[in-house]
Amino acid sequence: MSEVVWLEQHATSPAARWATATYAMVNSADIPLEASGPLLRNLFKSLRDDTLLFLASVWTAPVDGSALVTGKLQAIALRHAEAFIQAHSQGTGSVDFQTVVPALLVALRSREKSVREGAIACLRLISAATKDKAGVPYALDSVYGAASESVQLLKGQDVKRYLDTLLSDSASLVLDPAHIVSVHQDQMTIARGEAKKDVNYKRGVLCFLLSHVAAWSSTTARIALLESARAIRDASRIELLAPLLESMLSSAAMEASDEERKMAELTLDGYDRTAAVAFAERPEAWALFKQYLAVDASSAYGRDLRQLALLQLQTALYTTLPAPLQGEIVQTLVESVLDPAAAHVSDIKACLRALAPSSAIIVALLSALRPAGDSLRSSKRNKQDAESQAVVVRAFHAGLAVLLESRSVESLEGNADLLAALLDTLSALLDSKAKADVNVDYTEQLLLTGLCSVAAKLDQTTVDPQTIDVTVVMKILSDTKNPQTFQQALLLISQFARLAPLVVLQNALPIFVSVGAHTSQRDDAFTFQVVEKTVASILPVMVAHLKEEDVDRPRLWAKSLDILQVFIGMSQHVPAHRKTRLFSNLVQVLGPTDFLGPIVMLLLNSYAQRPRSKGVDRASAFVLPSSVLNVFDLNSRFAAVLDLAVEAKTLLLHHVGSTAETSFLRQTSILPSTSITDDAKVDFRRASTILHFIQAVCQQLPSVALSDDESRSVQATVAALLPIGFVSGQDSQVEGLPELAQASQDALDAIIRTLSVPAFAASIEPMLAGDDVEVRRVRIRIDARCSADLISLLAPLRFRSCASVQLPS
Repeated sequence: MSEVVWLEQHATSPAARWATATYAMVNSADIPLEASGPLLRNLFKSLRDDTLLFLASVWTAPVDGSALVTGKLQAIALRHAEAFIQAHSQGTGSVDFQTVVPALLVALRSREKSVREGAIACLRLISAATKDKAGVPYALDSVYGAASESVQLLKGQDVKRYLDTLLSDSASLVLDPAHIVSVHQDQMTIARGEAKKDVNYKRGVLCFLLSHVAAWSSTTARIALLESARAIRDASRIELLAPLLESMLSSAAMEASDEERKMAELTLDGYDRTAAVAFAERPEAWALFKQYLAVDASSAYGRDLRQLALLQLQTALYTTLPAPLQGEIVQTLVESVLDPAAAHVSDIKACLRALAPSSAIIVALLSALRPAGDSLRSSKRNKQDAESQAVVVRAFHAGLAVLLESRSVESLEGNADLLAALLDTLSALLDSKAKADVNVDYTEQLLLTGLCSVAAKLDQTTVDPQTIDVTVVMKILSDTKNPQTFQQALLLISQFARLAPLVVLQNALPIFVSVGAHTSQRDDAFTFQVVEKTVASILPVMVAHLKEEDVDRPRLWAKSLDILQVFIGMSQHVPAHRKTRLFSNLVQVLGPTDFLGPIVMLLLNSYAQRPRSKGVDRASAFVLPSSVLNVFDLNSRFAAVLDLAVEAKTLLLHHVGSTAETSFLRQTSILPSTSITDDAKVDFRRASTILHFIQAVCQQLPSVALSDDESRSVQATVAALLPIGFVSGQDSQVEGLPELAQASQDALDAIIRTLSVPAFAASIEPMLAGDDVEVRRVRIRIDARCSADLISLLAPLRFRSCASVQLPS
């Protein structure tokens, strides 16, 4: 029977089936002892030197409930093996039985205690017979048939050392079939800094066991040995198991049993930290692992193999790889996802998210994914070229999406190189969009979200402003029709304003023009939150920059006018319920001390130039500016009223009289919708509207004791209003002046009415007693201009230092 390979997956030859059936029969209770003995002797005589191999095939066979092989029969086979080993150990020529040691390790994994006891007994005999100089190996050329040539042998002293290690814990091995794993973990683990002799011994034992795994075709035996040696970690695992790995890969399209899936898991377990160190010397092992990641997963076994490789990559291999190999493996996974023929790509995507590639890898892959320049050339192309270019562009977009989805873009770390790479990629994306008709909204949003996340974790000290290309984002703001994309682009601009304020400031006007155009089409809370955040990030930078130039308030207003007018233009389109919040937030961001007055002026300017035929009443037009004004504290409101009064006086004196002050509203353009072409009439309308507004808001102000700052604002406001009444009343023939005179008087009455007599007296007394020529001229004519309310309030001053004030009796 020398042609029979006993230790194979299924010994199916007629001779093997006959021998196994005969052995099971003669050891059953159905055969009397006097008959079984001769039959057994004849069987062993026919087997001759293969007897031990035959017995090993019995005790390593899976016990699956069949009538032939049982746990009891396996225990009997081990007792016969014990006798065989003992008989051959007593001869003159020594036999080295280490070739059957792996089969005995399989027996130690049996559930039957009697089988484990028999295995220990055989190991003890082999250990006793082993000499430092090994004898002739038993059945070395036939133990696994043709595969026997790959079996590795241990030195005699190493066999002795290994068996003694096992036998020193024999009691536990008999009691627990899993204890062999613990013995290997405790005694055979290769530790860092261990003596070279011990490392070589342990590595030799591992190679010895794994060579049997590779040569032995029995799945059950392979699993038992792999589980036993799992704790012994070394790069030699992947080298020795390479034939088995290749065999499994070639069988990916076939059906597989649960045992074969378990064996695949244990085999791929060799790809760990130790393997990562050895990939430079064993590139074929690295290439083989990548094949598992790209294996055809259309079959159940193929998908199982890929999932096992992905799991091993996540849990044991990826973090131990050098950066170049990490990038290579991520690129392999991305390409696998993009493969149109790939099945179940969700498994690969989940693995990519678990790996969470580093910034350096993402930067490298962003560059690798970008199409070559000539693939997006703009020259004339025929239809075939255009289709080819579209394919390239779509692959670029799909690759970007997969890569950016490989980790939560919100979790990207702050890295200046990553920020620059993402911006460059965004630019390439927009360029590719222009060259091929593809939808890039989703990819754009991923890039913008990633850019926002990265920028939020950086500061000005870590970013070169020259690397921030705002024009790329500006193009998105002006071109996109997708509201989510627009919002993400605005949020990114907000971050850039913090990192490179001057760069953003140079583009502030077009940014807010885009904001105005887009906001007019939207009415949702998030859009306006984004707008508010953009305002809060850019405008303070603008104001701070202007203040660094040491400009006064009129010039500060003038330099801010273009941007302020963008927001005023938005007021025509923003939903009514959002207008107050928009403009009050704008004032709050810019600073109410400097900008509450001018913003209210601009809101009033729109009404002042509106044709009266439109039928918009004054009260309705004053709702928005009044609501914005009332958001702020009393001191800010009085200061704003003062700015309004000064502007009304300046507008008047520019045409009637003289003034050195510059009018803020005269720097704005006359609205196309106005029917007034005369410059003076426009300014009179502006001044009149301001005065009517002062009257309206002052009538709403509470009558309270004023602080020093508020009193100074009121004093200055009255000082600004008095000349308006005097100058505009000088010539009643000029169109608009009589209305101005009355409006100034009404405004003066209203602001006086809000004050207590002592407060007003305290406010106006220094003015009336001062040396200002213009105020003195007003003072001597005040009796002809004052209303009854003003006279009653000024009456207490008759007996004070301002005796020169002439009051009617």
